[in-house]
Amino acid sequence: MEIACTYWEADDGLFVGYLNDYPDHLTQSHDLAELEDMLADLYQIRQEEEKRLSQKRKTGILGMASQPTAAVGGKPFGERAWFNGFGRVG
Repeated sequence: MEIACTYWEADDGLFVGYLNDYPDHLTQSHDLAELEDMLADLYQIRQEEEKRLSQKRKTGILGMASQPTAAVGGKPFGERAWFNGFGRVG
């Protein structure tokens, strides 16, 4: 199996990388071989987590107001649409 990843050597000499499917999960190492091992471990951890969460995960439709609404206390939120609540799908 091949997993796409991105890596580079940082200014301090450490190798830094992440799995392309999980770019928020950076890992680092002193050598490239260890970084590969760490990325493989990260992939296994993420796969186990996906299995665990898939039994709990729900999908829904996020309802948005067409006009900004006032926050609690009457202070405006701003110029963007705001959350009205979820409509459960599955």
